[in-house]
Amino acid sequence: AVAAQLRPDLAVWPETVLPGALPRDADSVAFALAAARACRAPLLAGAVELHPGARPGGRDLVANSSWLFRPDGMDPLPYRKQHLVPFGEYIPLDRFVPVLERLSPVGFSCTAGTNAVLFPVPCGLVGGAEALVAPLICFEDTVAPLARAAVRQGAAVLVDQSNDAWFSGSAEPVQHHAQAVFRAIETRTPLVRVSNAGVSGVVSASGLQTAGAAGFVETVFARDPSWPVSRYARLGDAGFAIPCALATLLAAALLLFHPTRTSP
Repeated sequence: AVAAQLRPDLAVWPETVLPGALPRDADSVAFALAAARACRAPLLAGAVELHPGARPGGRDLVANSSWLFRPDGMDPLPYRKQHLVPFGEYIPLDRFVPVLERLSPVGFSCTAGTNAVLFPVPCGLVGGAEALVAPLICFEDTVAPLARAAVRQGAAVLVDQSNDAWFSGSAEPVQHHAQAVFRAIETRTPLVRVSNAGVSGVVSASGLQTAGAAGFVETVFARDPSWPVSRYARLGDAGFAIPCALATLLAAALLLFHPTRTSP
């Protein structure tokens, strides 16, 4: 109700917040569409994606996805999580030994997405111009190349939807948010985080943070096309991480193979 009164441009719910498997669960779809109409704005909500028998051998295709629901009732659009958590969302080598899927905590392995998805969202504060919003799901906000790829494709806002309830009572939710801050700084692109049991808030392109409570409403200054492209967005890991790794390997080699001098 509060969000509807403030007329947001986009409403965001956390990862896997909808109970049913989409797109077949009509009740979950109807519920999300009703929420979008109530807010008079698109709704980005996490839900399991299920396509029965779509994998080789007739196995079901299951994905951890983020769905955009429009107030006009158009079919929801999904983004499929690209970077899956091993032993949580899939079991390594299960493609070659399908029986390993049974070892997964949920009894199956998810299928990873292959690319970023940019959702156009009209911005009321700038006369209805569209901003491209790129979802990241949970620990994807710790994987710098994914944010970089989305920004290079034109993302003006990064939105991370997380479920940190698995780690409730620990330091993980705070640590998770702290890592996500770097994605905004690296790409000079604002980041919105929405977590059901963790830290929610907005991180500006310069790293300034605004913490939000449940149901918070916040103004986000979307990345303008005239903003300079960050060095990391241009060069990726080749600009810093790879040289650091090579320097570390060189230092380790010198320590291993350089003769040690001892004083008498």
